[in-house]
Amino acid sequence: MKSLFIRSLSISTLLGFWELTGQFFIDPFFLPPPSQIFDRLTYLSETGELWVHINSSLKRIFFGFVLGSSAGIFFGCCIGGIPIVSEFLELPINFFRSINPLALVPLIMLWFGVEEISKIILISYLVTIVVLYNTANGVVNVPENLIRAARCIGLKKSKIFFSVIIPAAAPDILNGLRLGLGFAILVVIGAEMVGASEGIGYFIMLGRQYVAIDDIFVGLVILGLMGIFLNQIFLFILRNFLKRYVRTNY
Repeated sequence: MKSLFIRSLSISTLLGFWELTGQFFIDPFFLPPPSQIFDRLTYLSETGELWVHINSSLKRIFFGFVLGSSAGIFFGCCIGGIPIVSEFLELPINFFRSINPLALVPLIMLWFGVEEISKIILISYLVTIVVLYNTANGVVNVPENLIRAARCIGLKKSKIFFSVIIPAAAPDILNGLRLGLGFAILVVIGAEMVGASEGIGYFIMLGRQYVAIDDIFVGLVILGLMGIFLNQIFLFILRNFLKRYVRTNY
């Protein structure tokens, strides 16, 4: 209860300071106050335009996250559990890790056009790398005594991997999935700004083209709320279905 009060107070303070600044100190054209942004957001919601963009971004995030997290867990388990695979893929992975997904936008657009697949590939690219590293780290750092104990009771390698190593590495895997979800939200905006006809990123770019700063702020607010919403869903799943695998009290 105390935590909720503190969080509410911080948000109220921020909004109040923002409102006063936008009303009395800075031209509202350049810094629209929250009241003006809320009116614009309400209008766009009522017309349905905003929901179209939100729906498009959420679909891209979902498919990109599912594809990227699946690939990340698979390759992370291979790298963490098989030394020769780790040595073989170490340099290529470090190479691609250094390439920002947005730097790949021109190439992806040339290969796949401006269709949905191009945005999903960009999202899954970064999610794969994030989840891969956390998964591999979790698998590598499984306590050796757990593996030895499993061998002593006669478990086969495959059984040890799925019954001992994966559960022990689950906290790191889940942490990687949470980070990957956050990065998916970041990447989808960049992809939509370059080549899209719908989505929050596209909506923000329209605001820039038409000098509609209030629309830009609406897009930013929706982006922040989207991140909070998806994070809370993820935490809900952790707390109610995967609590045994969580080390930190979220």
